[in-house]
Amino acid sequence: MKLALATLALVSGASGQTLQDFGFLGGHLYERYDHPINWNDAYALVQDMQPKCGKAPHLVSMDSDEENDFASALIDGTQAWIGTTDQNGWCAAVFDPNDLSLGCEGNWVTLTEVGQHLPLSYSNWAPSEPNNLGNEDCAVTNWGSTLWNDVPCSGYPKDYIIEYDCAPSAYHEG
Repeated sequence: MKLALATLALVSGASGQTLQDFGFLGGHLYERYDHPINWNDAYALVQDMQPKCGKAPHLVSMDSDEENDFASALIDGTQAWIGTTDQNGWCAAVFDPNDLSLGCEGNWVTLTEVGQHLPLSYSNWAPSEPNNLGNEDCAVTNWGSTLWNDVPCSGYPKDYIIEYDCAPSAYHEG
């Protein structure tokens, strides 16, 4: 797979986020934003972002060690939100579409595109994670490593990584 990684600092956008890093891996564009907010706010903000290459963005969904390592390199040893959760309501339609009241605890899903939630097929949890200590329902890349941790979605402001299905040859900035 072709790999490209660049580091830059741009002027903050209208919503306060600053694009810190971006890169391409395979047919995907990844961007890290330096705008510490909670997971739910990051998810909502990403839904309102403009498409690139004709594709809407989503919080990054890791599918392999290669992708996990690449996205972790973008955050440079800090923590960042990724598109993985077991919050109530997010997994119900994935695991039992007939019972939308299904409790989701422990049924982790990954968010791929707007409105699409899939059972988690790849994970890289740190030892003893996820542990739901204090109602932890959202995933972050762990500081200083490529491992994941579960933390409360409504607290712990973090940067976030977004992903577009966008090959470098199709990318036109702006």
